[in-house]
Amino acid sequence: MAEMSEFKSIADEKPYVMYNMLSRSQRRIADCADMIASAARSRSRMGSFSRVIIICFGAIAATYGVATKIVGLEDPAVLIAYTVVGLIIVLVAGLETAFRFDQRATALRFLATEATANLFSFRSKFDQQINVGLLKNLGQLEREELVEAANVASEIIRQQDKYFIELFRKVNELGVDFPLELKEMAEADDRARVEQ
Repeated sequence: MAEMSEFKSIADEKPYVMYNMLSRSQRRIADCADMIASAARSRSRMGSFSRVIIICFGAIAATYGVATKIVGLEDPAVLIAYTVVGLIIVLVAGLETAFRFDQRATALRFLATEATANLFSFRSKFDQQINVGLLKNLGQLEREELVEAANVASEIIRQQDKYFIELFRKVNELGVDFPLELKEMAEADDRARVEQ
């Protein structure tokens, strides 16, 4: 008799557990979207900063002819100053070309928007497939309704986790490093998928 009540207790708790797992999975995607948006802002600032540097130092370099006429062609201070200005322009332009700050910022902004849209989509799927009122009255539901709610939540969690791993890989390809806790979650999800 104790076994039967224990089984019912576990069955009754499964929707709560699944709902908590669903919330955790959604929170992870939301945290990831925030992190990606932050990385996009950072790359965008770097791109803007590099353009401002190139424009400002380019304007200074454009005054070389006037400076040599005023100070003289043979003044070493003028030659050194304009050489440094030219080196800064080349260095910043090279870094911008190598790291493509603006292109990466645009790609990251797209991924952050996509992650947020997918988060809403997953939530909407859950709300459409499970009557939200059921969740408020879990203690009063029949076992079949509980199992159905748990199964729907389980499927959505699988979809969210699959999407998270895909998002994780796309962001890493763009050169953004995830915080350690997000990496560990993704690696655990990868191992779980391999075992299934």
